[in-house]
Amino acid sequence: MHKHLIFRTAPEATLWDLLADIQEEHEITIIEPSGSLPEKPPTIHKPEQVINLDLDGFLSYKNLTEAVIEEIGNTDWQEVTILHNKGSSYRNVVGILLRCSVSCKVNFFYSDGKKYSFRSPLTCYLYTGFVSILKKLISILSWPITIILTAILYLYFKRSKNTDWEEEPAESVPKFPDFCSSRSNQSSVVSVCIATCGRPQMLERLLKSIDKQEFEKVEEPEVNIVIVDNDRKKTAEKVYRELSGKLDIPLNYYHEETPGIPFARNRAIAEASPGSDFIVFIDDDHYAEKQWLDELLFVHSQTEATIVTGPVVPNAEQSPPEWLKDHLLPFNRKRHFDMTSIDYARTGNVLISTKLFNEGLYFDPRFGLNGGDDSDFFKRALNKDKEIFWADNAITYEEVSEEQLTLSWQLKRSFRSSNGAMLHVIFNSDFQRNKKKYLLKTLKELNMSLVSIIFSPLYPDKGFIDRIIIIINKVGKYSAICGYRYEEYAERHE
Repeated sequence: MHKHLIFRTAPEATLWDLLADIQEEHEITIIEPSGSLPEKPPTIHKPEQVINLDLDGFLSYKNLTEAVIEEIGNTDWQEVTILHNKGSSYRNVVGILLRCSVSCKVNFFYSDGKKYSFRSPLTCYLYTGFVSILKKLISILSWPITIILTAILYLYFKRSKNTDWEEEPAESVPKFPDFCSSRSNQSSVVSVCIATCGRPQMLERLLKSIDKQEFEKVEEPEVNIVIVDNDRKKTAEKVYRELSGKLDIPLNYYHEETPGIPFARNRAIAEASPGSDFIVFIDDDHYAEKQWLDELLFVHSQTEATIVTGPVVPNAEQSPPEWLKDHLLPFNRKRHFDMTSIDYARTGNVLISTKLFNEGLYFDPRFGLNGGDDSDFFKRALNKDKEIFWADNAITYEEVSEEQLTLSWQLKRSFRSSNGAMLHVIFNSDFQRNKKKYLLKTLKELNMSLVSIIFSPLYPDKGFIDRIIIIINKVGKYSAICGYRYEEYAERHE
C-alpha cells in the first residue's frame, strides 16, 4: 500500500477535492485539527486513520513538533500532502517532517485547487525559505514605489470622492411581511424573487424555465413568482403581461422607482407572500434546470440549513481567450460536493428561509448602485450563526456576454468586488476608529501585490494577468477607504 499522510489546514471542501483524486491503493492518515472528519460525500475514499492535532493551536513550534512526532512516529511515509489555506504556517509543517526524518514526496494542495510538488521536505524547505527571504528583501525595496503609487491614488480618489462615511445614514427599508411558515402537514410555499432591469428577453426565458420545474425528491411546493422591475422604462412589464395567465405559476409584477439592486431585492421580499416558507432569488440573466427548485428544497430538507445555494454554470456563445480562461468570472467559480457547508452565497441561485427575514435581516440600501449587497447580506447572516449549504445539482445557467470575455471587464469587476467588500467592513464595524489600521493593512497588501508580479514566473499557474487583477482588487479596496464608491450599475439607470 502507498502510505499517504495528509495535514489539513484548509476548509473541509478542499479535503474532499483532494481525496476524490487519490487512488484506492493509498493508505491515508489525516492530521485533523477538529478531531473528527465531518460526514464525507459517499464517493470519497475513506481514510484509515484520523489523528486529532490542531496545527495552529500549539504555543510553540517545539511543542508542535514533539506532538507530531509522538502521534505519527517515524513511519515510512511515501507521500505527504499539506492542505494549505492562506495564512497557515506550512513551513512549520515541513520543518516537522524534517524532524521526523520523513524523506518522501511533499505536495501542497491549495483551497483554489492548485497543487505544487517537491521531491522531499528538504527541497521544499530550502526552496520556500529562499523565496520567502527574497520576497521580504524585494518588499522592502519596493516600499518607495508603493508609497508614491498610493499617494497618487489617494489624491485621485479624494478628488473623485462621492461618499462621506461619517455622515451617511442607513436608508429606509420597506416593511417585510411577518412571514408565517406553512404547517407541517401542508406543502411548502416558495416565492421566487427576480430583480430585473432592462433585460426583457432574458427575463422571458427565465420565467419559462421556472414554469417547467419538476419535483421528485420533495413534495411539490406552492410556487409564485415576484418580479420587481427596477428599470424606469418598465421594460419587464410587457413580458409580465404577455406571460401572465399563460404559465402555470402565478406571476406578480411590481415597479421599484429607486434605482439600485438592494432596493429591488428588498421590495421583492416585501411583496412576497406572507405565507412563504422560503424566498428564492435568481438573477434575470439566468435560467434554471428542471430540477433546480427540487434540489434546493431537498438539500434544505436534509440539512435544515437557513440558506442553500447552488452552482451557476456559464453559457457563452464563444470561448474566452486561453490566456484569460482560468481567471475569468464566471468561468473560475468553484463547485463543491453536495450538502457541503460553505461560507458564502450569491443571489444568482439561492434559497433563504423566511425565518431569517423575521429576524430583521435585509439587503443594505447603502450599497445603492455599487453591487455587493448580496455578499454583505450573507456575511451578516453568517455572523448570526446561520449555516449555508451547497446544492450541487441545483443548477442554473448564466448568459455570458462578449464584454465579460475581455480583460477590461474583469479588471472593473475585480475593482468593484473589493470596493464592495470594503463597504461591508465600513457599514458593519467601527470604521472611523480603525481607519488607520485598515489603511496600513491595505498599503501592505498593495506592496505585496507589486512584489508578486516580480515573482509570477516562479508560479506558472498564477501568471502576470492574475497579479494585475489582484493589484486592481487592492486598489478597489483602497478607494473605498478614501471615500470613493464605484457605482457599476449606474449606466443601466441612465
